Order: sequence, then structure tokens, then C-alpha cells
Amino acid sequence: RRRARRWCTMAICGNRAKQAAHRSRLRNKHKLTNPGPRARKSARKRRLAT
Repeated sequence: RRRARRWCTMAICGNRAKQAAHRSRLRNKHKLTNPGPRARKSARKRRLAT
């Protein structure tokens, strides 16, 4: 969705923009560091097969 975000000055709702950026960073970090149960399970199978 383009242009879905509201625009306002930093003085009024800068905290919202900062929170959104923080959540985005956390989500991206979580995706990189936690591949999920399926990836861990298949990695374990590969280790056991060798």
C-alpha cells in the first residue's frame, strides 16, 4: 500500500515514526536471527546425516 502512512511534523508525532522504525528494525532482526522451527529442524537433519 503506497501512501498509507500519515504525515505530520516531528514535534507532533515524531514518536510514532520512531516507534515504527524501531518495530521494523526488531522485525528484521528477528527474521535474521530466528529462522523458525522448520529451518532449525531441517538443519538438524542435515547435521545428523553427515
